[in-house]
Amino acid sequence: MKPTIKQIMAIESVAGIVKTWRNTNDISSPTHFVDIEEFVNSDLMSYVDDSIVEELADKLGDVLNVIRKIK
Repeated sequence: MKPTIKQIMAIESVAGIVKTWRNTNDISSPTHFVDIEEFVNSDLMSYVDDSIVEELADKLGDVLNVIRKIK
């Protein structure tokens, strides 16, 4: 089954957020957590349930924390 339009929007949002991490000059900056929430809210809030937006932002924060552990 192909992804729905809303799923594609979420995928594009996640990809954009992750790309900002690749280009950052400080992967340890707490600003990234604020950015995650702002970008996900901006990209998806009008299209999906608030609980999904919150869960996606939370899981992206988890991914960022795992990436930060890599040395």
